Amino acid sequence: LETRNDVLVNGSSNYGIYDSIIIFSDYINGEFLVFNKKGKIKNHFNNKGGSGEEYMSCLKFMYDEKAQEIFVLDDIRLHRILVYSINGQFKRKLSLPKECKLDQIIDINDSLFLAKRSELYMRLDDKGFDYLLMSKKDARTISALPISFLKRIYRVFTGIVDGKRGRYMTSPWDNI
Repeated sequence: LETRNDVLVNGSSNYGIYDSIIIFSDYINGEFLVFNKKGKIKNHFNNKGGSGEEYMSCLKFMYDEKAQEIFVLDDIRLHRILVYSINGQFKRKLSLPKECKLDQIIDINDSLFLAKRSELYMRLDDKGFDYLLMSKKDARTISALPISFLKRIYRVFTGIVDGKRGRYMTSPWDNI
């Protein structure tokens, strides 16, 4: 991948590889890097901030190749998805219900995306479905998918978090 003083891929990046481009999101600094398939930088932008058109977090995202839109799951207290062009121009905001905390979003087709609800934020008595088909236009739930799992595999690690040594569990890794 092309590297310049203003374009550096670091270890705090998530990425997606698509038919025509490669996208990296630096979730610590808020930078998006967009490369063509040959690794040449096409664009980069940083819309991290506190306004209604800026994200607080860009850890999770999806890309709609046909519409050339990046959907940023801005789930730190805000329960929303912000949609940008690949040039970083704000296009729209999709508000999520407060009880709908998501772990992942995946492009499905021209009008829908698949959303995985976060298990960490569900109540123990919550009988809701983990997977939702949602509208790209307004984040309205089109359908709750009747998929459930009896056993989940979790990522567990031992380390120091906020100065405290311990054993920590993150969200589910893979469902079985």
